[in-house]
Amino acid sequence: MCADDDSRLSVWYTGRTGNMAEYEPKKEGKIMGIEKTETYTQTRELPLNCPACSAAGTTIIYEKIDGTTQMRDRILTDSNLFMYECPHCGERVRIEAPCIYVDEKRKIAVWNMPDPKFEFTEQALAEKIGNWDISDYTCRITRSWGELREKIIELESSVDDRICEVIKSGAYSLIKAEDRKVLPLESYHIDYCTQEGDSRAIGLVFMRSDMGGQAYVYPLTDRVIQVTDDIFRPLLDGLDLYNRRGEFFRFTYETAHNFVMQTTEAAQEQNKKYEELISLWVKTLAKELYHVDL
Repeated sequence: MCADDDSRLSVWYTGRTGNMAEYEPKKEGKIMGIEKTETYTQTRELPLNCPACSAAGTTIIYEKIDGTTQMRDRILTDSNLFMYECPHCGERVRIEAPCIYVDEKRKIAVWNMPDPKFEFTEQALAEKIGNWDISDYTCRITRSWGELREKIIELESSVDDRICEVIKSGAYSLIKAEDRKVLPLESYHIDYCTQEGDSRAIGLVFMRSDMGGQAYVYPLTDRVIQVTDDIFRPLLDGLDLYNRRGEFFRFTYETAHNFVMQTTEAAQEQNKKYEELISLWVKTLAKELYHVDL
C-alpha cells in the first residue's frame, strides 16, 4: 500500500469504534520522546527549483534519523517536517528522499527509499550506517514518509507489523465494492487511536474521499490480534523471506494480501482444517471490527 496521503501525517481521531471521526491536528511535541545530547541524525542541504514558479531555493533533507531523539516525535506529529514551501510563490511540495531511521532502544531500523529499483546491498547499508551492528534489529523498507510513519507506529506497537498488515488486508477485503469508491486503499492505514499516541491502542483508519477531513476508525481488538496471530504467524515465521532479523525487506498491504490469497488457495486445495481456520478469522474480523455476523 502506498502511504503517501498527506492527511495521515498530523492527525488524531475521535469518536467510538466504527463511527465517523473528525480529523483534528495533533499538538506538536513529545509523544514518548527521549531527550539526549548526542545524535547520529544527519541532514544535508538540497538545492531545488519550485515546480510551480521555477524559482531556485534550498531545503534540508534527512539522510539518517536517530529514533531515540525528538526527531521520532517530529516524524509522528509534524506534518511540515518533509515539506518545502517556496518563499517566492508559497507553493508547498513534499520532498521524498532516501533516509534510514534507526532506533537503538527499540532495535528498529526502517530504510525509506522512494526508488523501487534501488538495490539494498551490504555495501549500500555500510555507506549509510558504517559498522553499526543491526543483526538483531527488525528491519523494514518503505517508499514514502507517510509509509515510514505508519511502519514506525506498527513496529513500536505490541503487534507484529506483519500481523498488522494481514489484518489490514482482511479487513479491507470485507468492504463492499461500492463503499471502496469513497474509502480508497491509497489512504487506508494504521494509526494511533488516541491523541497521546498510545502504542497499545492502534487501529484501522478509512479516510473518506468524499468528505474531507473525516474517517472511519476501527481499533484493533485483542481478539482480532490474537486470532490473526495464531493462524498466520506460524506460516510467516516459516517463510525465510519474511522472517530475517537484521535484513531489510518490505512488508506492506500488498505483501499481506498476496500472502493471504496464496494461503487461502492452498488451504482450499490441500488442508480442510486450515480452510476452516481462515473462515473463522474472516468471521472474527467482521464481528470484532464491523459488528457483523457472517
